[in-house]
Amino acid sequence: MKNLFPHEIINFTVESHFDKFSRFSRTIYLAIILFVIGTICSLFFIKTKISVQSAGLIRSMAESVDLTSPVVAEVKKTKLAENKLVHQGDTLLWLNNEKLVERNEHLNNLITQNNDYLEDLKLMLNFRYTSLKTELYKSVHAQYRQKMAEYDLQIEILKKSFARTQLLFERKVVPLVDKEDQEFQLEKAIEAKNIFVQQNRSEWQKLTAEYKLANEKYKNEIDGFSRDFENYFILSPCTGHITNYNGIQPGSYVTTGQTIAVISPDDELVSEHLVPPKDIGYLKIAMPVIFQVDAYNYNQWGLVSGNITDISNEIYIVNNQPYFRVRCSLNEQFLLLKNGYKGYLKKGLTTNARFQVTERTLAQLLFDKADNWLNPKLNE
Repeated sequence: MKNLFPHEIINFTVESHFDKFSRFSRTIYLAIILFVIGTICSLFFIKTKISVQSAGLIRSMAESVDLTSPVVAEVKKTKLAENKLVHQGDTLLWLNNEKLVERNEHLNNLITQNNDYLEDLKLMLNFRYTSLKTELYKSVHAQYRQKMAEYDLQIEILKKSFARTQLLFERKVVPLVDKEDQEFQLEKAIEAKNIFVQQNRSEWQKLTAEYKLANEKYKNEIDGFSRDFENYFILSPCTGHITNYNGIQPGSYVTTGQTIAVISPDDELVSEHLVPPKDIGYLKIAMPVIFQVDAYNYNQWGLVSGNITDISNEIYIVNNQPYFRVRCSLNEQFLLLKNGYKGYLKKGLTTNARFQVTERTLAQLLFDKADNWLNPKLNE
């Protein structure tokens, strides 16, 4: 070759060019091959977190409570106002209970009166007529004594008449029949007096039982009033804020079961989400969750963490689609900017939850339909 081609020509031949650059190309080629092999191998070791996404709403853990009227009555006073903070046990509404008070006073007066009557009846049954204190039974006793005096007078007259007839009979002036007739009239008058006494005492015993029975009835009714009185003062069943207040004012009337307002409880905040059936199988209690709060840009404010606390056993139909209700705790109560400004979480803020289902290698994602893991909404 040296005899055929001069040195100057050989340097510019194709063979010379390949000889100079083949080593560098071979190096690049080997590097690419190694990179591809390394990439393929890394698919089996590099893991990524897989999540299921669901929109939701921040709310209190307890359900809202309807404030309803248990009776029909006029409103006397109210402390209700939209969005007002109330505490458990606060009196929020006063209803007019004057009729109930009047009825209660009337029953107490009847009980007192009946007790006085019972005391007088007890005295009369024990023949202690001089200690009577009620006008009613003083009058009853006066009529009783008057009638007794009439019986006593009649008996006294009949006794004298019988004594005369007895004397005349002994002297054989009058026949036996006249004597027996006078004796019969005397016995009849005495028996009438005894019957009158017995009838009155029976009547007094009957009245005693009736007054006692009436007092028991009145006392039971008064005991019921104690519970009814509570219904005329509507208290807050929990601590929270007033919502959906219907604006009722003093002078207005409420009916039984009428909803006056709704109390939204101020207890622990949770994020509630509706998850479709195709994703619910991935979720379990205590599973970690990351929340993006729509009101706060997550690039500036960051994210909120939490855990699943409850998964409903029943389905909820929303827009003709079945969902399971999932509630999650919130580990933070506010988000923080770099300058230290706090953005507090409140009821009603919307969130986007990412339920961290599992960790999968890149190879598993390739072979397990990665789209169904990374973006479940594609199949909706």
